[in-house]
Amino acid sequence: MQIAILKSAISDDRLVRAVHDFTQLPIHSSLQSEISYYLRVEGRRLQVLINRVGAPLPIEVDFLSGEWEFKVKTLGKNQMIFKAIGLDKTPPQIVDATAGFGQDTFSFLSKGCKVTAIEENPYIYLLLKNGLELAVETKKWSHLAGKFTVINAEAIQYMKENKIKPDVIYLDPMYSEISDKAKSKKEMEFLKEFLKPRDNSQSLLDFALVSARERVIIKRPAQAPSLNPKPTHSFQGRSTRYDMYITSNLT
Repeated sequence: MQIAILKSAISDDRLVRAVHDFTQLPIHSSLQSEISYYLRVEGRRLQVLINRVGAPLPIEVDFLSGEWEFKVKTLGKNQMIFKAIGLDKTPPQIVDATAGFGQDTFSFLSKGCKVTAIEENPYIYLLLKNGLELAVETKKWSHLAGKFTVINAEAIQYMKENKIKPDVIYLDPMYSEISDKAKSKKEMEFLKEFLKPRDNSQSLLDFALVSARERVIIKRPAQAPSLNPKPTHSFQGRSTRYDMYITSNLT
């Protein structure tokens, strides 16, 4: 797989330089057939362009879209994910240890939580960081500024080195369940190419259970078996289940 940065006359030069400095990828001003993927800088927005005939539209993280505006309006505190993190109390401080495209991160932020979003893949990290930064520049989401941190790292190593002890650690480690991480077929295709599926669910859970002050939430396919130990409670949906661990019950 070959990847490069694609800029044009409307590209924000500061963003082009920032992406180059972070990735050390070459910068192109036109498409080259030998490049499979481009990190395209379209104005101030970062996108992934799949470089082949018939490819889907570019992938981006856009929390300003009509789709996200509708989703946020319909996000009630009685939804399973919010019950699982304990949103009925004071909004917790959360580490989203497998942030991906940030759907859950942004949902938590919209409800007043402070979130550290950790994403191991550098390209997905850049998309998420760009999407969040553009969102908080708007009047609607400016109040989220200072309430999130986006980190490119392996979650366990980062939390160990920085002695992170949040209220809640949220895990969605289903990289082998790519369809759950992506909200569209084009994102599924991108994730399958860029992520190396690995089953690290148990190791993430083991570490989270000794690191979270209050609870750990792990998102699982509805019919998948629970990991060890047995969860304190499970919030069961048709396709998804949230296993909740109250850490004080495990000591």
